[in-house]
Amino acid sequence: MAYEAQLKSDRAETHRRLAAVIEGRDDESADEKAALIAEHLEAAGDTNAAFGWHMRAGVWAAARDIGAARLSWERARRIADALAADGSDSTSMRIAPRTLLCGSAWQGVYPDVFPRFEELQELCAEVDDMTSLAVGMAGMVATQMLYGRVEEACRLASKYMELLEAIGDPTLTVGLSVVAIFAKLEMGDSADALRWSQAAIEEADGDRTRGNIVMGSPLAAVTRWRPESGVNRPAEVLASVSDATRWR
Repeated sequence: MAYEAQLKSDRAETHRRLAAVIEGRDDESADEKAALIAEHLEAAGDTNAAFGWHMRAGVWAAARDIGAARLSWERARRIADALAADGSDSTSMRIAPRTLLCGSAWQGVYPDVFPRFEELQELCAEVDDMTSLAVGMAGMVATQMLYGRVEEACRLASKYMELLEAIGDPTLTVGLSVVAIFAKLEMGDSADALRWSQAAIEEADGDRTRGNIVMGSPLAAVTRWRPESGVNRPAEVLASVSDATRWR
């Protein structure tokens, strides 16, 4: 009752001041407190600042609690969508949380990710953001595999590998090739799997951690997936590189 009795302007200022105090208390713990800072800024009406802190909170939580991370990214998505509804040019802000929501969807069962992916495709097409689209597509390939939709996963993998070739970023190619190769091996398409493995090996140039977007050592995985290694099933590969791999 006391809270509701305050003027909205006074409440907003209090939230704003609390956010500043929490942020300034300890720089090293700012990421850990990012979700709380975002909540106070959102309550203060500072939506642009709140968006950034929600995104930051999601990145911090991703390796600790993917559910919490996705909650932060969903909150960021809602803010960006609200800004767009008010006429703001927030396309890049709308893309960012959707990219992470789609890219991380393989870590659980999230049926709502499919409409998010459709939205991501439309938004990326508007501004020709191929990189965000490729990251989101990689996550959706793994998600389709999770749902047992191997054929759909393979079709999507072929599309985003074409995107990666067009982008020409070695780090992105090495990191995201892993998921596409996984899908192709499950489908029995060794030709694409071999071609993409070789391309990733060349782009990695001996760097075992280059492109560690999905796992700690993409180079270790793609090397083991080559036919001459004697290991050509994803489950065997993951077991063989368990020490070098850290799924995110």
